[in-house]
Amino acid sequence: MATSTKGNLLPNTVNTPLDARARVATLADAANIQNPELGGIFYCVETGKHYKITALTSKTVGALEVENAAVGSYEEFGISDQLPEGFSSVAENLVDNHSLELGFDNVPKTEEVEVTDDEGNTVYEEDGTTPKTETERAFQCVVFGSTNKYGSSVIIQGDSNENELGFVRVFGSNNKTYQFQNIFGDLNEFTASVNITVFGSTNKDNGLNANGAFVFGNMNEVTGKNTFTVGCRVKNFAKGARAFGRYFTLEDTPENEYAFALGDGELDGTTPAGEVSFIHRVFKKVENPLFDPDDLAEGSSLSDPNPKDSSGERKYVAERAYETEYRGHFLPITQTVAAAGTVTLDHDRYARWNLTASGAISLALANWKDGDSGELIVDTTKQTVSIPAEWVTLSADITTTPGVYVLEIAKIGNTVFYAIKWPNSGGTVTSIGDHIQITGGYWYIDGVNTGVPATGEDGHTPIRGTDYWTEADIAAIQGYVDNAILNGTW
Repeated sequence: MATSTKGNLLPNTVNTPLDARARVATLADAANIQNPELGGIFYCVETGKHYKITALTSKTVGALEVENAAVGSYEEFGISDQLPEGFSSVAENLVDNHSLELGFDNVPKTEEVEVTDDEGNTVYEEDGTTPKTETERAFQCVVFGSTNKYGSSVIIQGDSNENELGFVRVFGSNNKTYQFQNIFGDLNEFTASVNITVFGSTNKDNGLNANGAFVFGNMNEVTGKNTFTVGCRVKNFAKGARAFGRYFTLEDTPENEYAFALGDGELDGTTPAGEVSFIHRVFKKVENPLFDPDDLAEGSSLSDPNPKDSSGERKYVAERAYETEYRGHFLPITQTVAAAGTVTLDHDRYARWNLTASGAISLALANWKDGDSGELIVDTTKQTVSIPAEWVTLSADITTTPGVYVLEIAKIGNTVFYAIKWPNSGGTVTSIGDHIQITGGYWYIDGVNTGVPATGEDGHTPIRGTDYWTEADIAAIQGYVDNAILNGTW
């Protein structure tokens, strides 16, 4: 029988369900719902959730057994019940494991764990002796792809990636990862390193601890901790080293720790054949007195770059020292000055100057620091060069015999020195550094003490013409230098 009505039904009290069967105080009260309906929805105040009746059962009413008069079973009703077929498991996974996984044949990690109560005590089976266990699976995962294997707290976009310990972000396919990694690319294998970032493909750590490594490029091998590698087929094995280039190897030796290296090469068949072209080192290797060459560790050989003994001691250890090596030319950028007049030698931009103009030229310096030096090329057959009077000359006479000269200019403290680097009386190239030095706190020229202190009191650098050198001092120095050059005693 059905009752029809025109208009709406409206309870005359607040917070009252229109259908008395639609709300219960506790889940236990579900058994008391009168005349329940299969598929009916009710709300439980105790849990704050909705439930759907999935089966009805008989109930004794007076002396009669009435079929389908009571709730037989129910299940939590949520978003999964409103989704199309096939999506309910996605929603359940989102609720139960805080994971969103879309794809096929993905295998989140599972393990059997013992069940504990709220106080951390082990819960036992009915026999009272066997700990109760349950299966836990990876949680907090976001996966878009197929046939991936992974632990908890991962983000994966791609296929056939393998991860055991979780906590990785992978955007690519066929990567083998460890823990706390960011991988952007394919076919990378970092199976023993944490806190790494990789942009590229087919890079690997060879199963060694390369914690903290950053790799950008393809087919690189890194085994040193905290390394920075950019290139193709670079083998960066040195701890903390920064390697840029292709087809070269930076060995795991003490002097290469934290070095900065550039290298290049080609493929010799299928084998990279390259070499380091520039390297700046901050350590040198020194022999380790604790190393025992007669008791080598398994797999170590005296022919290794840095063999290890059975106690873990290496043949060489690192000691702080600075060194820079390079192959080929190391050339300053030359500024060609084609105009006469005042020429400013700006050391912020160049370290070598070539004056090609004709006429009168006056020199000036800009942005020179203590220790700076540079080369100046002049042609006194067509130029009249005016050198500032305060510059100290080592008998650099460029006017008596007109020609092309290479001058070396150096600033030491507040003093500017200059000398002829080429040509000179001996027919060999010399440098200002060959003639002047500081010994015992005084300036020496060619081994002769000028009597001029290199630094003043409290570290004050003396100013020429104010703190030192009278005209007589200058004449004496000039006379010595003239005698050394003109009389051949240099």
